[in-house]
Amino acid sequence: MATIEESIKFQLARATSTQVATPVATPRVAGRTAVAPGCLQNLGADTQLVVGNAEDHSLVSQFLLQAYQTPQADDFQSRLDEPHYQPSDRLLLWRADRLIGHVQVSKLTSWFHGLRCPLARLQDFVTLPEYRAADFDAPLLQVAEAV
Repeated sequence: MATIEESIKFQLARATSTQVATPVATPRVAGRTAVAPGCLQNLGADTQLVVGNAEDHSLVSQFLLQAYQTPQADDFQSRLDEPHYQPSDRLLLWRADRLIGHVQVSKLTSWFHGLRCPLARLQDFVTLPEYRAADFDAPLLQVAEAV
Protein backbone atom coordinates (compact mmCIF):
# COMPACT_ATOMS: atom_id res chain seq x y z
CA MET A 1 0.00 0.00 0.00
CA ALA A 2 1.39 3.39 -0.98
CA THR A 3 2.00 5.99 1.69
CA ILE A 4 -0.10 9.13 1.81
CA GLU A 5 2.89 11.17 0.62
CA GLU A 6 3.37 8.92 -2.43
CA SER A 7 -0.35 9.09 -3.22
CA ILE A 8 -0.40 12.87 -2.96
CA LYS A 9 2.67 13.26 -5.17
CA PHE A 10 1.10 10.95 -7.75
CA GLN A 11 -2.21 12.83 -7.73
CA LEU A 12 -0.52 16.25 -7.92
CA ALA A 13 1.75 15.08 -10.73
CA ARG A 14 -1.26 13.78 -12.67
CA ALA A 15 -3.19 17.00 -12.11
CA THR A 16 -0.33 19.28 -13.17
CA SER A 17 1.35 16.94 -15.68
CA THR A 18 4.67 17.73 -13.99
CA GLN A 19 6.79 15.83 -11.52
CA VAL A 20 6.21 16.86 -7.90
CA ALA A 21 9.52 16.37 -6.14
CA THR A 22 10.43 16.74 -2.52
CA PRO A 23 12.76 19.76 -2.27
CA VAL A 24 16.40 19.05 -1.49
CA ALA A 25 17.57 22.48 -0.34
CA THR A 26 16.60 23.15 3.28
CA PRO A 27 18.02 26.46 4.58
CA ARG A 28 16.94 27.33 8.13
CA VAL A 29 14.50 30.17 8.80
CA ALA A 30 13.26 30.92 12.33
CA GLY A 31 13.56 27.36 13.61
CA ARG A 32 11.87 25.79 10.55
CA THR A 33 13.31 25.12 7.16
CA ALA A 34 12.62 27.64 4.38
CA VAL A 35 11.51 24.79 2.11
CA ALA A 36 10.60 22.00 4.46
CA PRO A 37 11.38 18.38 3.61
CA GLY A 38 8.16 16.77 2.45
CA CYS A 39 6.76 20.11 1.24
CA LEU A 40 3.81 19.46 -1.07
CA GLN A 41 2.79 23.03 -1.85
CA ASN A 42 4.02 26.53 -1.18
CA LEU A 43 1.01 28.73 -0.46
CA GLY A 44 2.91 31.98 -0.18
CA ALA A 45 6.23 33.29 0.97
CA ASP A 46 5.95 31.78 4.43
CA THR A 47 3.12 29.20 4.24
CA GLN A 48 3.69 25.57 3.29
CA LEU A 49 1.67 22.39 3.16
CA VAL A 50 3.86 19.51 4.30
CA VAL A 51 3.62 15.82 5.10
CA GLY A 52 3.84 15.05 8.79
CA ASN A 53 6.53 12.98 10.46
CA ALA A 54 7.00 11.37 13.86
CA GLU A 55 8.80 14.45 15.20
CA ASP A 56 5.60 16.47 14.75
CA HIS A 57 3.43 14.38 17.10
CA SER A 58 3.88 16.55 20.19
CA LEU A 59 3.29 19.74 18.18
CA VAL A 60 0.16 18.27 16.58
CA SER A 61 -1.15 17.21 19.99
CA GLN A 62 -0.64 20.76 21.33
CA PHE A 63 -2.19 22.22 18.18
CA LEU A 64 -5.32 20.07 18.54
CA LEU A 65 -5.61 21.08 22.19
CA GLN A 66 -5.40 24.74 21.14
CA ALA A 67 -7.86 24.33 18.26
CA TYR A 68 -10.49 22.27 20.10
CA GLN A 69 -9.98 23.80 23.56
CA THR A 70 -10.36 20.35 25.10
CA PRO A 71 -7.87 17.64 26.08
CA GLN A 72 -7.26 15.15 23.26
CA ALA A 73 -4.39 13.15 24.77
CA ASP A 74 -6.10 9.75 25.04
CA ASP A 75 -7.80 10.03 21.65
CA PHE A 76 -4.58 11.27 20.01
CA GLN A 77 -2.51 8.44 21.48
CA SER A 78 -5.05 5.82 20.41
CA ARG A 79 -4.78 7.05 16.80
CA LEU A 80 -1.00 6.73 16.96
CA ASP A 81 -1.46 3.13 18.10
CA GLU A 82 -3.69 2.12 15.16
CA PRO A 83 -2.09 -0.79 13.25
CA HIS A 84 -1.86 0.96 9.87
CA TYR A 85 -1.04 4.46 11.12
CA GLN A 86 1.88 6.23 9.47
CA PRO A 87 3.12 9.71 10.51
CA SER A 88 2.92 10.66 6.83
CA ASP A 89 -0.87 10.22 7.06
CA ARG A 90 -0.94 13.74 8.50
CA LEU A 91 -0.92 16.86 6.35
CA LEU A 92 0.28 19.96 8.17
CA LEU A 93 -0.08 23.60 7.25
CA TRP A 94 2.81 25.74 8.50
CA ARG A 95 2.99 29.51 8.47
CA ALA A 96 6.56 30.60 9.20
CA ASP A 97 7.36 28.56 12.33
CA ARG A 98 3.75 28.08 13.50
CA LEU A 99 1.44 25.13 12.85
CA ILE A 100 -1.87 26.62 11.62
CA GLY A 101 -3.68 23.66 10.03
CA HIS A 102 -3.92 19.89 10.19
CA VAL A 103 -5.77 16.92 8.72
CA GLN A 104 -5.19 13.20 9.16
CA VAL A 105 -6.06 11.02 6.17
CA SER A 106 -6.67 7.38 7.06
CA LYS A 107 -6.97 4.78 4.32
CA LEU A 108 -9.63 2.15 4.97
CA THR A 109 -11.35 -0.67 3.12
CA SER A 110 -15.09 -1.16 3.38
CA TRP A 111 -17.71 -3.47 1.92
CA PHE A 112 -20.59 -1.99 -0.10
CA HIS A 113 -23.15 -4.38 -1.59
CA GLY A 114 -20.62 -7.20 -1.66
CA LEU A 115 -17.80 -5.12 -3.16
CA ARG A 116 -14.59 -4.03 -1.46
CA CYS A 117 -14.25 -0.26 -1.66
CA PRO A 118 -11.22 1.81 -0.73
CA LEU A 119 -12.13 4.74 1.52
CA ALA A 120 -10.31 7.68 2.99
CA ARG A 121 -11.35 9.14 6.31
CA LEU A 122 -10.44 12.73 7.17
CA GLN A 123 -9.93 13.30 10.89
CA ASP A 124 -9.14 16.47 12.79
CA PHE A 125 -9.46 18.70 9.75
CA VAL A 126 -8.90 22.05 11.42
CA THR A 127 -7.23 25.41 10.85
CA LEU A 128 -6.81 28.03 13.52
CA PRO A 129 -9.72 30.52 13.52
CA GLU A 130 -7.49 33.53 12.86
CA TYR A 131 -6.34 31.98 9.55
CA ARG A 132 -9.72 30.82 8.20
CA ALA A 133 -10.40 34.15 6.46
CA ALA A 134 -7.16 33.67 4.47
CA ASP A 135 -8.67 30.45 3.04
CA PHE A 136 -5.69 28.25 3.89
CA ASP A 137 -8.04 25.37 4.61
CA ALA A 138 -9.07 25.01 0.94
CA PRO A 139 -5.64 23.78 -0.30
CA LEU A 140 -5.38 21.50 2.74
CA LEU A 141 -8.74 19.93 1.89
CA GLN A 142 -7.92 19.70 -1.84
CA VAL A 143 -4.70 17.77 -1.21
CA ALA A 144 -6.42 15.53 1.36
CA GLU A 145 -9.18 14.77 -1.14
CA ALA A 146 -6.60 14.03 -3.86
CA VAL A 147 -5.34 11.13 -1.77
